[in-house]
Amino acid sequence: MTEAVLGRAFTVGAQAGRALARRHRVRSSLGATDGLTTTSSEKIAIAAIIAGGVAVLGGAIAYGIAARRRTATLRDTLGRVQTRVSKGGMTLTHHYDPEMPIQQRVGILQDLVWKGVTNPQMRELALAITGYGTRDVTVGKRRFRVKGAGCPARDGLCESEAVYNWTKNNIRYTGDVAPVKMPGGDVEGVDLFQAPHRTVEFGGEDCDGHTVVTTTLLSLNGIPAKFRITAPTKSSDWAHIFGLAGLPKTNPKRWVPLDTTLPGNMFGREAPSAKHMDFVA
Repeated sequence: MTEAVLGRAFTVGAQAGRALARRHRVRSSLGATDGLTTTSSEKIAIAAIIAGGVAVLGGAIAYGIAARRRTATLRDTLGRVQTRVSKGGMTLTHHYDPEMPIQQRVGILQDLVWKGVTNPQMRELALAITGYGTRDVTVGKRRFRVKGAGCPARDGLCESEAVYNWTKNNIRYTGDVAPVKMPGGDVEGVDLFQAPHRTVEFGGEDCDGHTVVTTTLLSLNGIPAKFRITAPTKSSDWAHIFGLAGLPKTNPKRWVPLDTTLPGNMFGREAPSAKHMDFVA
């Protein structure tokens, strides 16, 4: 809206300037008796030209400032982008920030959940997991024969448990990338975040990948979902993440843990921790 107004102000000023020039040429041909004294309408036209120029200059400065702020906001949210590598229709983006706080890491995961809920293949998978009968579902290059849990309509507890069971049975828990030598010479591990359809396709991920999958599948079944991040002691860094299902789904009164990375059947339970934070998925 601002750019449109500024463009219009510049155009109006230019038109007034051309009209004023024509008026002066006509006056000159009429001789000295007509005079070249600037009239009130001409003063207004000159003012319009100046105002248009000032508006355009101010708009350019404001646009530049806004662009820098948007760039800074993106960097602050996701960390500095070091490299992007595209292979086989997939893109790996390397974000690097040695001081990236947990809120920014969560921002990356929230963005991945959004990519999941807008993926039709994930929607089909989510409904197959909780629905009736058996169907073949393809996600990326991986094909599944999914036997639905047969959950009654609006039964969020049944749907949540079905999501938990399917994820635990089909997505293997595996660690992040082990420490490797970086191009700059540093030896560091890589905290790898995957879009949920990639984790389903690849068949493995660590706790953040499992969490992105479960919260995506919950959301696609109409169940509000959250991330829970935990630490083993009050003074330690954040070390673990898992999903929470809000029940009942239309007006949650409790949040049921879905930690698919722990041994055994842990549906509805969580490992002990000294502190935690919750975020909307």
